[in-house]
Amino acid sequence: MGEAAAADPAAVARVISDNRTEYGIPHTVSCRALGMSEHLRHALEKLDINPRVELT
Repeated sequence: MGEAAAADPAAVARVISDNRTEYGIPHTVSCRALGMSEHLRHALEKLDINPRVELT
């Protein structure tokens, strides 16, 4: 896993998703560029992790 992905995998997964939505960059390309496995991105997406929401 790359340094960016190791720092905050949920944030990197959001960036990958945003790249697809805003710029049409395929998930595979973003995953490879940012050092995140596609499997981890998919798992985080399925969990719908949103670190912007605080748990109380």
